[in-house]
Amino acid sequence: MYDFVVVGAGPPGSRFARRAAEAGRDVVAFEKGSVGEPLACSGHVSDDVWEYVPDGARDALLQNLVYGARFHVDGPGSRAYPFYKREPVSNVIDRVGLDRTLAEAAREAGADVREDHTVVGIDERSDRVVVDVKTPAGGVERVEARMVAGCDAPTSRVRRALELPEPDELLHGVLG
Repeated sequence: MYDFVVVGAGPPGSRFARRAAEAGRDVVAFEKGSVGEPLACSGHVSDDVWEYVPDGARDALLQNLVYGARFHVDGPGSRAYPFYKREPVSNVIDRVGLDRTLAEAAREAGADVREDHTVVGIDERSDRVVVDVKTPAGGVERVEARMVAGCDAPTSRVRRALELPEPDELLHGVLG
């Protein structure tokens, strides 16, 4: 039995898997496709992203620094309000590369990260969680763990399977 099953190997899932593995936990993470594909969101991220990537990964991932923007409050034809700083306010990165770098860091920490494995069922029991996973060969593998971490985005299969409520609010984008 695993300590954790992580559903989703994007940045949150890979980060969780890495930290749990570094803490000595037995972790398996399932990603329904190839890590980073299809691209789920942009590569425009804040500076704190560098706290989560392995040493040396910044040079390979960074594509551009952003120092500000012009905001049009009443649509594209309206007056622009510039917002610029002397230091970078955000980064443009290789987003697919970020996902793959974080998944590889989880693997290096000892997590079992499996691509092309789709979680198709979750059964929460009093002493464990039973997770059914469709394998690349088309069969279904049953995996047991003490806990499941739902890191599978806004349309979370984990949330639906465990009948957890929808979030009160979704954050669509952050700059800063």
